Order: sequence, then structure tokens, then C-alpha cells
Amino acid sequence: MLSYPPKPVLKDHYNGDYYERRWQSSVNEIDESLQVMETLRMELGNEVFKMVNKHADLIRETLQRKEFFVNNAKLRYELSCASGPNDEIHKRINEPLKNRREWFSNRIAKQAKKCIEKIINTTCNKNGRVTRNPDKPYRITAECDVGGWGNSNVDYEANVPKDWHNSPACKVAELFGHKFFPLECRREPELDRGDMEFYWVNRATRTTKVGFNPPETGYAVVNSFGFTGWGTTPEAATKSLVKSQVRAAKKRLLATTK
Repeated sequence: MLSYPPKPVLKDHYNGDYYERRWQSSVNEIDESLQVMETLRMELGNEVFKMVNKHADLIRETLQRKEFFVNNAKLRYELSCASGPNDEIHKRINEPLKNRREWFSNRIAKQAKKCIEKIINTTCNKNGRVTRNPDKPYRITAECDVGGWGNSNVDYEANVPKDWHNSPACKVAELFGHKFFPLECRREPELDRGDMEFYWVNRATRTTKVGFNPPETGYAVVNSFGFTGWGTTPEAATKSLVKSQVRAAKKRLLATTK
């Protein structure tokens, strides 16, 4: 639900006209934004408008890269020189599209692998495979083969969304102490309350052994003090965060009474 900012109580301000003008300016800007958004929705159509909002990070990244090209992309002598300092960059940008897409996909997979291996957190050899196939369900599995003399191998596979690297998945995993792997993750700013930030997450939690439970969806919440909560609904997540704060307060109280 959209609401206007509260109108200032003019008698409480020395320069009441100034604050009223600022408030009116905010109201006018909200009205104009609504009109522009509605016009864009009609021009683009509902489906395209939804995709623009869903992939806002990717669109912003594309526009920033385009602006950078316009302002800076000029081929210089050292860029085309076979032995110049930018030789590796020059080779990479001249690779065929198929190779460049594979390189980009491998870079994203490497980010996901780092997150997974922090969650697995063993001294075993880790062999992983991360894919980004939208035609298959998002999932993660892991198995451990125990060998002799303390040698063992962990084999894991994961399938994550194509824009996983632009989501707050790594951040949420770190905030929760790498107790689970976020297969899908998105911010839910409309649910925020005070200093609490909410995220919708499709997660797979660690099992007692090296492995993962079936994925489950829910809400993660974190506040400015670093306390976290999880629940199937925003309300349940908030209650979980409050409980974690209470537990921390009890520990501090016990520590001071010893």
C-alpha cells in the first residue's frame, strides 16, 4: 500500500513555510512517479513491466556498462599490442560469444561454490558442479566418501537461478552463519519494519552428516544489531528474531552474575 509522508505540524517549526514546501514537493514527486509508472506499464505491457521490475539489478548493470562504454571504450595501442599489459583482457573480449558465456557462467559457478563450501565446512577434498538451468528445479545435493587415513571426498551438485549472483544469497548465508544454502533469495523491502530487513528464501539446510535437507521456502529477517530470525511467514521470522535477542540478553545477564 502506498502512502504519502506525514504532513509536518507547522507550529512546531520556526520556518513552517519551508517545511510545507518540502512536503508538497514530495507529494508532487510521488504523484508524478505514479503517473510515469502507470504510463510505462501501459506502454510496455503487463508481462514486460513485470520482467523489468523482477530483473531490475540486471537492467541497472546493463545500463551502467553501456554508459561506461560510451564514456571510456576507446581502443588504444597497448590494448591491441600482442605483448601489452592488457593482453589477457584483449584476448578475452575477442573470444567467440560461446566461450565468453562459458567463462561468465564459470565465474558465477565459482561464487556459488565458495558459498557452498563454507556451508559444508569440512577439511575433505571438495568436488562440485554448479549449473544454472531454468528448466530444472533448483536443488543441491552432497555426498561424502570416507577413505583411509582420514582421506575423504565431498561431491556436491547444485542448480541455481541464472541471476543467482545478483541476488543477496551470499549475504544471507553469511548473516546466518552459513547454516544453510540459499538456492533462491530476494529482498522484500515492503515487509521491512523499523530496523528489520526481510528476505524471501528458498533454502536447503545442512544435515547432521555432509548433505542437505530438501529445499524449503520461508522468510529471513535481520536487524541492525546482527540478530537473525527464520520462519515460514514474516511474523514467524520476527518472533524467531525476538527469541534470539532474548537468549543473547539472558547470556549477557548470566555472564555478569558469575
